[in-house]
Amino acid sequence: MSDRVSVTGRRSLALIVLGVVLALAGLACAYVRRELAEPEAFADRAVEALRARRRADELQMICSRPGPTPTSTIGTSICSAMKSR
Repeated sequence: MSDRVSVTGRRSLALIVLGVVLALAGLACAYVRRELAEPEAFADRAVEALRARRRADELQMICSRPGPTPTSTIGTSICSAMKSR
């Protein structure tokens, strides 16, 4: 009887592990389908990334100029905040 319980326990554990692995694989596939395979969402993220890079380049150009540096709405220097990164 002890062997039968042990085999049943092992099978249950194996099925639980298999279920978790399949659930994770399903979540990964759903993510890929929803976030990466849709052209509109991918294009929107690409455009935003390019805009962010352009803003960073413009800010770096402004901060490299001699003279006073621009300040944020709370009165701190934007360029000093950029240098701390």
